[in-house]
Amino acid sequence: KQTITVVDNIDPSVTCGKDTVIDLTNGSCVWDGSIGVPKYSDNCPNVTLSASANNNVTLSDITDGKVSGSFPIGTTTITWAATDAGGRRASSCNQTVTVTDKTAPTMDCTDKDVNIDASAMCLANNVAIPLPTVAENCSKPYELTAKRSDGASLTINADNATGNFYAGTTTIIWTAADAAGNSSSCRTTVNVTKED
Repeated sequence: KQTITVVDNIDPSVTCGKDTVIDLTNGSCVWDGSIGVPKYSDNCPNVTLSASANNNVTLSDITDGKVSGSFPIGTTTITWAATDAGGRRASSCNQTVTVTDKTAPTMDCTDKDVNIDASAMCLANNVAIPLPTVAENCSKPYELTAKRSDGASLTINADNATGNFYAGTTTIIWTAADAAGNSSSCRTTVNVTKED
């Protein structure tokens, strides 16, 4: 009696495709999408392909050659592995999904203009100016800056801005820039009237 044992010593192969880059422009903070599976093969049949991801991303089962997931802003790494019927795993390959925030903060300067009377020196001191309304969904925090048309300084506080203004009209350009580098602007005016 003779026993012949055949052992499969060849690992399956798996080759990842190109990385994916998604620009979000709709105000969403996640991309719900699908990624195609990599190429994989083995010398024996019944190879199983599996995938896992970081960033707490749960991937769907492989359907129609794709996996789906909700990918947050940033880079998520998908690790693919092929397993043959004998339980031998191939060296895994990695594929990244990079989601970038391309939506600027929203700004509203409506009803933020200031009208005030100047002193006899044609100057209004320590004028309080309402801040624009700013909303940012994803890439917080945002930075608010202001530039005056007269080049003078303006102090931005938690709930308003303050500065000194001479008689006439001064335009303030407000800019909100989020952590992803997106920005938007709006303008207000300070109208100082000289007292007779």
